[in-house]
Amino acid sequence: MILEDGTKVWLNAATRLKYPVAFVGGIRKVLLEGEAYFEVARDERHPFRVECEDSRITVLGTKFNVDAYPSDSVVTTTLLEGSIRLVSEKVNTSTVLTPNQQYIYHKNKGSYKVAQVDAALYTSWISGYYYFHEENLEGILARLGNIYGVSFRIQSDKLKERRF
Repeated sequence: MILEDGTKVWLNAATRLKYPVAFVGGIRKVLLEGEAYFEVARDERHPFRVECEDSRITVLGTKFNVDAYPSDSVVTTTLLEGSIRLVSEKVNTSTVLTPNQQYIYHKNKGSYKVAQVDAALYTSWISGYYYFHEENLEGILARLGNIYGVSFRIQSDKLKERRF
């Protein structure tokens, strides 16, 4: 979809995005529940803000992905282009990402880490491709369950932790 300011947004399965018909005031704000990829229209006088659960992401113009499903224990933000500033309610500091960095916020612990990644792998879903790198089967099936609206049950604890 294209928002009224020219920002392009791709929504993944089971995702909700709340946004105004027209942005007014100093900040262009949207609320996200799920996963979305953003190509934000540049407007230095009106920052763009994505709010999801305990996190706020502020940008001027950039490309990034946010994975913030309510059922997941982490919120993951991956930057492709430009820079973004992240603030989490339980973390008293703001963090600025540069391209190919990923901010992983652990909701239950109130902690985060920043990792160097290949950002293209985390946005491939907008073209219909899903990559899983060294992820356990339980995590892969949870993701596929979100995408296809089904749930999986793994009976073997050993198999749950096997990495693919």
